[in-house]
Amino acid sequence: MIYFLTFVFIALLTYIFYLTYNIHVNRVSFDTKLKALEEFVIQLNEEQKMQSNQLQISSELREKMKEINQTLNRNIFDINYQLFEDNYQKKK
Repeated sequence: MIYFLTFVFIALLTYIFYLTYNIHVNRVSFDTKLKALEEFVIQLNEEQKMQSNQLQISSELREKMKEINQTLNRNIFDINYQLFEDNYQKKK
């Protein structure tokens, strides 16, 4: 009976060591997968920041282009108006 209990004890102890080793292997595997996932999230975050900056620049550029377009339209109108005035005065 003592041999049987010793055998069961050794078997359970071996199983505990096996489970501990298996947990360690799984933890290492999980850590490597988690590290890769963290790097991917960091990369996505950097790309999102870059795209956000580009969108902000694009929005600022759009506003600046509107202002420039208004100024150019005003200048073209003034030049055309001045040309019409000059032509009208020459006809008189």
